[in-house]
Amino acid sequence: MDEVIKQAPDNILVEEIEVIFKKNKENVIDTLIDLWNIEVKDAKPTNNEEADEAALEAEADFDFTNPETKWDNIRNICDAYDIEMQAHLNRLKGN
Repeated sequence: MDEVIKQAPDNILVEEIEVIFKKNKENVIDTLIDLWNIEVKDAKPTNNEEADEAALEAEADFDFTNPETKWDNIRNICDAYDIEMQAHLNRLKGN
């Protein structure tokens, strides 16, 4: 339980953590997932919706059967991941 409290978001009360911990049958991983999902739900939405949509559209166009475009597709996946990660971090920061 102490490890869960150490890794929980700062703005959650210990009593709330205990309730979620018991709900998850004292499973540390499931409890932490639930705690951080609560935190993400409260995060502000991003103003970078265009980048989010572009990343999703780029993911749908990959063709790994053609060796000539394979590495271009891999680069596109990495770029889409970077864009999504930046958007996620901006949501957490509140920008």
